[in-house]
Amino acid sequence: MVKKTLKSAAKKNKALEKTADKWYYGETNLLLLLAGITILVYIPVMTLGFTMLDDSIFIVENQFYNRDLSNLYQSFSRGLFNPENDFYYRPVFLIDFILESRLFGVNPAGYHFSNLLFHVVCVVLLFRFFKAVGVRQSVSFWLSLIFALHPVLCQAVAWIPGRNDMLLMIFFLSGFLLSLKYARQGSWHTLLLQGVAFLLALFTKETAVIIPVIILFVIIFSEKTPWKRWVSLVIVWSVVIIAWMVTRSHATLMKRNFTIWELVQNGFERIPALIQYLGKIFFPFNLSVFPAIEHNTIWWGVLALALLTWLIILSKSYFRVLTILGVIWFILFLLPVLVVPPSLNDQVFEHRLYLPIVGILLILSQTRLFNGILIETTSGKDIRQAATRQNAIRRYFKPFVAGFVLFVYTVITFTRIDHFENPVTFWGYAVRDNPTSSYASMMLGLRQTDKTEMKRYLLNAYRLNPKEKMLNYLLGRVEVEAGNFKEAEYYLKREIAISQIPDNYFNLALVYFNKKNLDSAAWCLERVIELSPLHPQANHNLSLLYMQLNRKADAAKLIDAMKKKGLEVPAELKNLPQ
Repeated sequence: MVKKTLKSAAKKNKALEKTADKWYYGETNLLLLLAGITILVYIPVMTLGFTMLDDSIFIVENQFYNRDLSNLYQSFSRGLFNPENDFYYRPVFLIDFILESRLFGVNPAGYHFSNLLFHVVCVVLLFRFFKAVGVRQSVSFWLSLIFALHPVLCQAVAWIPGRNDMLLMIFFLSGFLLSLKYARQGSWHTLLLQGVAFLLALFTKETAVIIPVIILFVIIFSEKTPWKRWVSLVIVWSVVIIAWMVTRSHATLMKRNFTIWELVQNGFERIPALIQYLGKIFFPFNLSVFPAIEHNTIWWGVLALALLTWLIILSKSYFRVLTILGVIWFILFLLPVLVVPPSLNDQVFEHRLYLPIVGILLILSQTRLFNGILIETTSGKDIRQAATRQNAIRRYFKPFVAGFVLFVYTVITFTRIDHFENPVTFWGYAVRDNPTSSYASMMLGLRQTDKTEMKRYLLNAYRLNPKEKMLNYLLGRVEVEAGNFKEAEYYLKREIAISQIPDNYFNLALVYFNKKNLDSAAWCLERVIELSPLHPQANHNLSLLYMQLNRKADAAKLIDAMKKKGLEVPAELKNLPQ
C-alpha cells in the first residue's frame, strides 16, 4: 500500500514538473529568454565610454601594438601591461584586443558590445552546465537568470577589462561540457577539443589550473566514470599544463618568487575578503567600483554565511555531491584573491566573483529554496498533504519571491551601469566608496578640467600617500603650468625617487631652463631621450640646447640620430656640418 502511494506521489510530482516545464516552451525558448533578458538589462553599456582604469591602456595607448597582426604571436612572449618585467601573463586577453581593434579601433561602444556578447554566451553555457550536472531544467533557468542579472557581476560587464573573467568562464564551461561528453561517450576528438579549451583557459588566466580539480570531482563522484577515461583526461591536462608552463617560462615576465609563508600570511590577512564577497552575493547593497577590504563591512558576509549554513542544514544537503562541489568551487576560484600580495593588487574588485558565484548557485540548487519540500513520510495522508504544500509553494510563493529578488537585482544592476559611464563619474564613485585611496583621488584629480579642483584632489591624494606613483609628477606639472617653479622642482625631484617617467624629466628640464641652469636641463632632456627615444619635443629642445651650450659635437650627433629615427630637425640646425 505504501509503495503504491509513493509511486502515485512520484507520478504526481513528475506530472507537476512537466506542467511547470510547459510554461517555458522547451529548452530553446528558455535559452532565447535568458539571452533576451540579459541583453535588455545590459543594453545601456553600449553608451558607456572608458573609465581610465586600464581600459584606455589596452585600447587607446596600445593602438600601435594592436594594429600589428604579428603581435598575435608576440602576445605569448610578453607581459600584460609591459613587454618586460610584468607580473601578469594574459596572452588571450591581448590577442582579443588585437582582433577587435580591427573592427572597433578606439571606439568604446564596440568593446562594450563585445562584453555584453561574452556575458550572454556565459549565461547560455551556464544553463547548459547546470543541466549537465543534474540540476532540473526549471531550476537551471532561475539560477542562470540570477547569474545574468546579479549586481555584483555588473563590473565584469560594464568595465571593458572585466571581460577576462568572462573569457575564462567561456573556455572553462566549454571544456567542462566537452570533458563530460568524453566521460560519457569516450570520443577521442572530444578529448582533444576539451584539451584545447583548457589550454585557452590557461592562456587567459592562471586561475585555470584549478579547472581539472573541478572536472575530476564531478566525473569521479557524480558520473562514476571508468578510471581509464578520467586517466586519459588527466594525461591530456598534464600535457597542456606542461605546454603552458614552457611557453610562459619563455615570456619576459618579472622573476619574482613568493615563499609559501608569504602566501599563507597573505591568505590569513585576507580571509575577511572571502566573507565580504559572500555577503555581496546574498546582499548586494554595499557594492563599490573600487573596493578595499577596510571599507567593506564583514557583517553582511557573516549573515550570508549563517543563512547559507541554515539552508544546507534545513535541506539536509551537506553530503550531496553538488553541495560539496559548490563549496570547493567558491573557495578555489577565490583563492588567488586571498594569496596575491597587496603590493601587486590590494583591491577586492567585484568582477572576480564572476566564476566563484557559480559555486554558491550550485549549493543553492541543492537546498529547499529551489528543490521544494522533500517527501520522506510513509503515511498516504501525509504524502498527499506534502505534495499539496509542495505544489502551492512552487506555483505561488517561490516564483513570487524569485521574481521580487530578480526585480531588485535588476534595478540595482541597471543603476550601477551608469557608474562606469566616463572617467569623472567612475573615479567620483571610487573616491566616495574608498576615501582613503590616494590612487582614486589622484585619478579623479587628473580628470578635472578646472585646475583648482585638479590641484585639490591631487593634494588630497598626496596627504593620503605622498609616495603614490605618478602623483608627484602630476603635482609638479600643475605647478610648472602655474609658473611656481620652486614647488614644481620639489615634486618632480621626489617623483624621480619613486618612478622613471620620461615626462617628469621633461618638466624638470623646463624648471631648470627657467632657472638658467642649462647643464641640468640638458641632463634631464638626455634622460627623457634615454627612456623615450622617439620623444619629439625632448629631441628638438636638446639639440637647440646643445648649440646654446656650445656643445656642437653633441648637437651634430643628436641631429644625426634624429634623422635616422625620422624625427623633425629644427630648421636652424638642418645645415649644421656633420
